[in-house]
Amino acid sequence: MTNGIDPFQYLQQVSENFDLINTREEINTVLDEMEFIYELLEPEFQGLASELIAKLTEKLKQVND
Repeated sequence: MTNGIDPFQYLQQVSENFDLINTREEINTVLDEMEFIYELLEPEFQGLASELIAKLTEKLKQVND
């Protein structure tokens, strides 16, 4: 845990709630947080974060609000 943030727990939370993250604002907020979390992760876990970032980026492209 770094600075009160558990990066693994955050990754799990984003994964579990992915379908609930739908507005442009929500997606942008989570993307910002994911980019911060990425730097805290050990290299072997950065791939998981990269996958979520890619999925969120794609979802952002499809949002029409």
